[in-house]
Amino acid sequence: MDLEYDGNIELRHYLEVSLEDEVLKEIEIDPFNKNVTLNEVKKSINGNTKWKFSGKSKEITFDKDGKYTF
Repeated sequence: MDLEYDGNIELRHYLEVSLEDEVLKEIEIDPFNKNVTLNEVKKSINGNTKWKFSGKSKEITFDKDGKYTF
């Protein structure tokens, strides 16, 4: 993520996972709730925030081999 904002912010990523046109999972991910974070730089001045990081938010495993669509 590489973002700049004023005040507070809430973001969500919505992900739908399908296999052969069948929806298997619908997932909501909060990008700020991370298990692992790398190269994080966050600067806040007078309510303006610049925030840059790489992170791992969620892990998905599947029981079947196949061509999945995200």
